[in-house]
Amino acid sequence: MHNRIWSEAFGGGDFDHNRLTQELVDLGISPFVTMEQAVEEKSPNTMNGPQAHEISHANA
Repeated sequence: MHNRIWSEAFGGGDFDHNRLTQELVDLGISPFVTMEQAVEEKSPNTMNGPQAHEISHANA
């Protein structure tokens, strides 16, 4: 999410996924994490679903 508009793939943005993950690891927590992407009208449209999934997986 950038400027409160959902991006196509997970990565850096308004919510710091990497920090959340590191905080959980530091606490000794290893949860199962599900990533759900919900694009909206103002989301960029520059890649297809498999491409967005591949980028999100690499950034997770």
